[in-house]
Amino acid sequence: MKRRTAFLGFVLLSALLPAISPPAHCGDGEWGHTDGWYTLAHDSGRSGRTDYSPGVPFEQIWHAKYWEELIGTEVEPIVAEGLVFFGTFKGILRALDAGTGAEKWRYEFGAPLHHSPSFSDGKIVCASMDGRVAAFDARSGAKLWTFKAEKRGGFVSSPAICDGAVFIGDRAGDLYSIRLSDGKQNWKISLGAMIQQTAAVKDGKLAIAAEDMIPRLISAEDGKEIWRAPRMDGATVRGYYPVFWNDMVVFRSEVYGIDAYQNAIQNASEEGKSYRQIREGKFPGISNGWSEDANRKIRELASGYSDKKFKGEQEFILEKMKDGSIQRSFYALKLSDGSEPLIYAVGYHSSENGFSVPPSPPLDKEGRLYVFFKSMFSEWPFPIRAFDAVGVLEPGNSIPHLIRGIDRSQGSFPATCDEVNKLTIAGDKLFDTHDHVLTYMDIETKKIFNAYSSHSPELWGGVVRCMPHEKCPKEKDGMWKLDDENLVMSTSIQWNGPMQGSVAVWKDLLFWNTGSMIICLKGASK
Repeated sequence: MKRRTAFLGFVLLSALLPAISPPAHCGDGEWGHTDGWYTLAHDSGRSGRTDYSPGVPFEQIWHAKYWEELIGTEVEPIVAEGLVFFGTFKGILRALDAGTGAEKWRYEFGAPLHHSPSFSDGKIVCASMDGRVAAFDARSGAKLWTFKAEKRGGFVSSPAICDGAVFIGDRAGDLYSIRLSDGKQNWKISLGAMIQQTAAVKDGKLAIAAEDMIPRLISAEDGKEIWRAPRMDGATVRGYYPVFWNDMVVFRSEVYGIDAYQNAIQNASEEGKSYRQIREGKFPGISNGWSEDANRKIRELASGYSDKKFKGEQEFILEKMKDGSIQRSFYALKLSDGSEPLIYAVGYHSSENGFSVPPSPPLDKEGRLYVFFKSMFSEWPFPIRAFDAVGVLEPGNSIPHLIRGIDRSQGSFPATCDEVNKLTIAGDKLFDTHDHVLTYMDIETKKIFNAYSSHSPELWGGVVRCMPHEKCPKEKDGMWKLDDENLVMSTSIQWNGPMQGSVAVWKDLLFWNTGSMIICLKGASK
């Protein structure tokens, strides 16, 4: 009788206690599915992948606008405990109900919050630009602890959480490991240059690059450097994060090299040379390189594809990368020693100011990366920054597999590759976020679907603006305007960078930060 009473008491107590969320998968061993989107790119190994796979039709069930506060374009909504977490440049950390968008709690830092928070073990951790890291009870919003960096500089990256430790670097060049339980410092090392990159952590190893453009692998346990690799090409690693890829780690950098890359693509094949002749009005029968006849002829060039031609084109690009004619922005380094066994023909697309915006690539369950690059045979139908391509990259093969035969009858994919795009894998779907367009490709059928599109207004500095302003439509869902003309003109257009965050996926819901709005879309579950 006593045993039965004790058992019933245990059952009753268990029913009264809140459900305990599974811990965040921190990249140790095999990839693990989580019941949410706990951190940047899903997990601390930065796979950019989830098993959840909602599809069309999508319905917008709520949106929340923060135009007077602004949200960084790199921010991904963090989803855990049935809540959506994000911060704003006004310094407010919020928790919204994932199903309704209703605000559950907020905390005012009093300093800008540049990037996404992270979730683990019932705690949400956020870093501010005045050099504070703070942890909160995810459900109640109660502050649990605050950590203050030693030097002025502040944090602009997202915390990485693994094995009970929080890892983050500041603009003073210091990289910290902080105990998740109480906010006490485990260790601190100086990288000697500003740190703006979010770290990746897997199997006790931390990958990061500072603004000296030097990739490093560090022991997560004690902060000792395992290796450092030669300096990468480029101007910054801000907005990008390393990705653990089998026995390697991938680093990306932003380079000012789009023109050299475009010219090399045009020189790499007869189709490329024809493209140049058409645009210059020197192709037989075409005097205006931007006429409809010219565009039609350009769309026909991809039909000249053969395996041999494509391989020759990409081998030409590889040689240009190796001899330094084309700046590189993709580095796959061995975890064992930091060496680079292969140079991969993975280039970049660009913003219209000439800088590349190469997204950190997502990793599928087969251990392959999905990447953007360029090829004259990509079937990309639009004249703006033509021949942008999406491909699958396998370890040991320096040339990506070009995805051809994409059915774009129902949507655009990728969306205008002269600008910022970001890929996310959700089950059997490859999502692409671009400015204020969200599309996906069914990986098996290669059919494109629009999840959400509002391409009439443009996003300036995180707020929507129509061009010309006086022709803005009346406000309605998915199409808004800002009346203060002076405010929007003092900011830069969002689609030209910096990097955009991935769409966060949880069950049949998508959570998307675009234009300083959090948009929740409900799709059909598979």
